[in-house]
Amino acid sequence: MSLMISKKVSCNTIGFSTNKGAKPETISIPANRIAIKYPDIGIVILRPAIDRLSFGFAPDQKLLDKYKSPYDLDEYKAYIYKSLAGDGFHTGSTGLSYIAEGNFKKPPLSLYNVNLSFKPCPNSEPVLIQVGPKKGGYDFMRFDMNPNRITPKGMKNFWELMETATVMPGFTVSHEDFLIWSRIHKGEICVDILGLRPAEAEITPRKYGGPHKAKSHIYKSATSGRIETIYPKAAMFKSSTERLYDKRQERIDQGHQPLYGDILHTRYESVFSKTTFFQLAGIKNRCNRVAIRALDYTKLPKMNFVHHLFIRHALARTLDKALEIIPDDLKAEYIACYADTMVKIWDSKAIWSFWPDTLKSSGLFPAKK
Repeated sequence: MSLMISKKVSCNTIGFSTNKGAKPETISIPANRIAIKYPDIGIVILRPAIDRLSFGFAPDQKLLDKYKSPYDLDEYKAYIYKSLAGDGFHTGSTGLSYIAEGNFKKPPLSLYNVNLSFKPCPNSEPVLIQVGPKKGGYDFMRFDMNPNRITPKGMKNFWELMETATVMPGFTVSHEDFLIWSRIHKGEICVDILGLRPAEAEITPRKYGGPHKAKSHIYKSATSGRIETIYPKAAMFKSSTERLYDKRQERIDQGHQPLYGDILHTRYESVFSKTTFFQLAGIKNRCNRVAIRALDYTKLPKMNFVHHLFIRHALARTLDKALEIIPDDLKAEYIACYADTMVKIWDSKAIWSFWPDTLKSSGLFPAKK
């Protein structure tokens, strides 16, 4: 089963359709990727995914003792380093290659002696593999990957490479032990919303399930003036762990093809850090940190242009700020207008219920026998 989304419906913005008069087109989304769908307003929310993962492999003597290895830790590290740094490990068929030294000026490449790019399969994003830190305090091996953009076959190829890369005469580190002796430094969980622009969304920060006041940072396009990125919990001098942004526009700006063609594509992203692979299952609901409502553009044609302008202003500045310019005797009318056009689409509990399936299908963990 798959859901068909009309581009004509999904490409509506406030007050008019961006492809008015065009023949409706469709895309197909597999049912096992959908969390919630709102066919009446042309919005689909996909299941959570791991969009970025930075982790390190830090073997110690306990790992070698478990395998009754005759080598000490320094010998083991030297063996792996020599294997990955040497030309003999690299062939055109492995998809593993050195990164040009001209790119080593800034972290993370400048932190390690060996920097490798591994393309697990032709249609997967490459994985950054680093070996041999230049100074203390860093893991012996470090990895940057996007599991959401690596196919199941690609993940299988990655773990086969790790098995080959960490083997020594007499023992091979298992997939499970590799994860046990690894630690996650930073990760990003994303939820894609199709058929919606950030400019047409109201995102409210929440804390522990209740309203939470915080500063929000909003970035607009310099050409269109449209909101493209919202950081709903951006405390002063601190980075925000959540953001809502126009993923389609970001890919266009970076010279990439949009993932869903002309379909509007907004992404919610939440950052986590300092955990282990086997603690991922117990991560608290990252979707519960915000509440999101979307503009139901089907109701706009029934309103006059003043209402349109008010809704635009409320989405850009919040409802309370927009009401400051409305006479007292008309406030109730405009509050009702806004409430009638905004639809709650963010069922955080329902979306997060798919997190176990996300981990199971991520390819990060060994298959259960």
